[in-house]
Amino acid sequence: PYARRTASDAMTVEDYLSLPHVAPSQMMPGHRGVIDAFLERAGMRRNVAVESAYFGLIPYMLMQTDLVLTTGRQFMRFYERTLPLKTFTVPVRFPPMRFYQLWHERVHQAPEHKWLRDQLTAVAKALVQK
Repeated sequence: PYARRTASDAMTVEDYLSLPHVAPSQMMPGHRGVIDAFLERAGMRRNVAVESAYFGLIPYMLMQTDLVLTTGRQFMRFYERTLPLKTFTVPVRFPPMRFYQLWHERVHQAPEHKWLRDQLTAVAKALVQK
């Protein structure tokens, strides 16, 4: 039970925590994601109503529901241009997101894999500078 918000409404911490959230499914049972772990350390808990194993499908889920997704701005930029979605600034100050590249040891020295990792690193650095 909450009022549907408009793009001009300010979101309070209480609003944010009580709204129904969609979150990525846990990768390992019993381990919380970085958002929920951060909130828990701050003595807060959000209302995760739905989990999805397919992160790329979540923006499409948002179009059909009143669910809230907490994610990075870069991820949502594309979807905000192509789907009828609205982003809001979260009223909780989260630490900066960190991303990692992981690969199998057997391809660590493979030139084509090193090239791809270098390309991904360059693109990620360029996104941060925008």
